[in-house]
Amino acid sequence: MDCLFYFCFSPCTTEMPSDSSACVLSRKLRGRVPKPPRHPIKLLSCRIARIHEALPESQVGIASSTCDDKQTAHEPSPWGDFFIGYEPMQQGSTEWMNVQVDKLKEDVRMFLKTCNNTRARMFLLDTLQRLGIDHHFQDWIDAALIEILESTEFSSSSSLQEVSLRFRLLREHGYWLSPDVFNKFMADDGSFSKYLTNDPRGLLSLYNAAHLLVQGEPILEEAISFARHHLESMSGSLKSPLAGEVKRALHIPLPRTCRRAETLHYISNYEKEEGHDPILLELAKLDFNLLQYVHLKELRAITEYVNFSLSLSKIIP
Repeated sequence: MDCLFYFCFSPCTTEMPSDSSACVLSRKLRGRVPKPPRHPIKLLSCRIARIHEALPESQVGIASSTCDDKQTAHEPSPWGDFFIGYEPMQQGSTEWMNVQVDKLKEDVRMFLKTCNNTRARMFLLDTLQRLGIDHHFQDWIDAALIEILESTEFSSSSSLQEVSLRFRLLREHGYWLSPDVFNKFMADDGSFSKYLTNDPRGLLSLYNAAHLLVQGEPILEEAISFARHHLESMSGSLKSPLAGEVKRALHIPLPRTCRRAETLHYISNYEKEEGHDPILLELAKLDFNLLQYVHLKELRAITEYVNFSLSLSKIIP
């Protein structure tokens, strides 16, 4: 239920015409939102047993069990009819946002065609994924992954961030890459080199990549322990937005996060980064808000269905 509140009432703000400002919840509406329930709603299971009791035993196959009438009563939803009457944005707003998204996607596609450097493609691919807009450019991403996999540019790279990012992206998309790519960062005693402790972005990238390990990869287990220890020790001295990324990764590593929740966090962080692309940022915000609107419409349909079921249960015991 916390996730429900999170996705439905945390829109990404973006520049829009004044008549489209309804996409952002007002404080008044926020105050009307009921508190999430402490316990999940109990689902009816004994109604099936009642149906079985009404059928001949030859059709049921086994004797049906009985249940207490108290278990057949629904607990009322604490949300009530809130989602039925709630309209987060006017129809004109969604139309405007869809038009803007189409324009921005074309701008991004033109930009992707000019990105010819393998290293730049890799970082751009990661940005598209974390902003939650990669599904709009899947053909480009598929081609970029093949290029990243076959490139020999990274075999001589001394950047822990680059090597770790390549490892994570390829494994996330089902390409096998040996953890031996990290051997170049190991000391003679089999541990990671001490000079890596001065590279917070590299350590963060290593920490996230290492969580894609499988059984029998001790080097990645060592990478998790090494990176976590040093990230924790330097977390107090890091500046935003890197400090926020490190804090979230130490709580839940990137490969194990809820992707849409991470998208909302990353949009906020990406906006604070120097040299961020305003077109990508704008597209990410609009895309997030449009998907949020779809979820709200689904909640309205679910609420109407539940209300109908409750009304029907009063008529048909």
